[in-house]
Amino acid sequence: MNAQLPEQQEIRDLAKRRDVGKVKMSTKAKELFELLRASVLELDAAVVELVEHQSVSYHTPGFFLEVLPRKHRLNLLLPLDFNEVDDPAGIARDATQWKFLFYAQHEGEVSLSINDFEDIGRALPMI
Repeated sequence: MNAQLPEQQEIRDLAKRRDVGKVKMSTKAKELFELLRASVLELDAAVVELVEHQSVSYHTPGFFLEVLPRKHRLNLLLPLDFNEVDDPAGIARDATQWKFLFYAQHEGEVSLSINDFEDIGRALPMI
């Protein structure tokens, strides 16, 4: 039997009531998001997509990624220690240098900027 913690069930129930289509995104950000989303949801059957007010977060059971749409790109927030990130492409930034990220609902030490489809491939190993 696969028992879930109460907070896991809460997240799943909440996720079922929210629509990712309601998160405002430009056409470019939406294209990037759809490709990233498909890859993230394929990582594991236990991945839960939770639509926040102006972002989308992913959990299995704990939080592991928040996608923050920007005008022509995506900003990703990861709960990783920046000093332990393997980032040969140099797309990761230390998010602890900012007091907050606009519209972020979660905390993370690593921020990734996704400007094009190639950046998604570079980000997936970190995710």
